[in-house]
Amino acid sequence: METFKKTYIYITAFEPWANLDKNPTQTIVESIEEDRSKIELPKGSELETQVLEVSVESSKNELDSLFKKIKSKHQEKKQKKKQTVFKDNVILLHFGLYSGSHNLQVERQAFNEATWRGKDQRGLMSLYQQIIPENGPITHTFNTKFDVEKIVENLKSKEYKIISSLDPGRFLCNWVYYYSLNFSDKIQNCRSLFVHFPEFDEIGLDDDIRFVSDLISFLVDSF
Repeated sequence: METFKKTYIYITAFEPWANLDKNPTQTIVESIEEDRSKIELPKGSELETQVLEVSVESSKNELDSLFKKIKSKHQEKKQKKKQTVFKDNVILLHFGLYSGSHNLQVERQAFNEATWRGKDQRGLMSLYQQIIPENGPITHTFNTKFDVEKIVENLKSKEYKIISSLDPGRFLCNWVYYYSLNFSDKIQNCRSLFVHFPEFDEIGLDDDIRFVSDLISFLVDSF
């Protein structure tokens, strides 16, 4: 008989950037933290959230600290030789803004490429740079372990405006997703997923929070 595993969900969102007064993803997670009753967590699951600065330096530091905490908390004492095993199910769920989009976008993959015009919040400029050089060229990709088409099909049936995507961009959304997938790819019982949200004039805050609740329920059931 299979042992019941708890599921821990770790959500990240982003602070404002460029001309934004507030990043919708930050508003979403802050609203959830203000009133956890807004979402229904599946039995045996726990949720943590944090908001990342839109910079490589800060995001890397925050994610490294998060990954270290996750490994310390969830790693089995007895490990397989070729793969780390977690005693719990762990979901790394990342949210970002796609300004100009009309839909929620579930990202299938991320690229080993950091390319953007302008600068991040700490002044970094990047063109065609590898995120993790030892993983190979900028064309290298990681794919999520979740079945994105099933996610989209399920949530579309609940009347959300949602599509799957193969292109998360090459800015911090892609950077965070690739860095997270690089971590979860090597670990049994750990999965990463990135969702792009449109502006609130496309999908309002209440609907976004309802979506997050339904998404979490589906992801937990997917393990």
